[in-house]
Amino acid sequence: MAIPLDDNGNQQYDVAGGNADSYNFIKQYILPYIKYVKVLESDPNYKDYLTIYFADGGVARISNGLCIDFQYDVNGLNRPNQMGIDRFYFLLCTTTTDKLDQFGRANQSWGTRLKYDRNSRESALNHCKDSSYKYACTRLLELDNWEFKDDYPYKL
Repeated sequence: MAIPLDDNGNQQYDVAGGNADSYNFIKQYILPYIKYVKVLESDPNYKDYLTIYFADGGVARISNGLCIDFQYDVNGLNRPNQMGIDRFYFLLCTTTTDKLDQFGRANQSWGTRLKYDRNSRESALNHCKDSSYKYACTRLLELDNWEFKDDYPYKL
């Protein structure tokens, strides 16, 4: 069964587990270790996502897919709300198959997504420029030690 995508190409919640499964996981394993303003199990702005609001205006959206998908928007509800510009994408995978598929190694559970040429900055840069692979922009930033280099293709 194919996982449905929303208008932005993001995986939708698994109807069987949905927000409740994500909320229980986040409540147990993440919330005790971070500072946040509020958590919405069902956010009217992003109905299919669990949403964590931070004091600095950033917002994390979490959804169930093959892995747990984390999208971090550095300026929350402010525009442009576009992957690679102000939104960045991370995964938490629990099965060996998903870890191998997303990260290329079985011992990595958390990280940025880029299936091909994972350690090539040039590949990440080229994928980041491609509108259908903007999730690779997060990997590009990781490869650049979380800095926006001069050749980063988007400006906020």
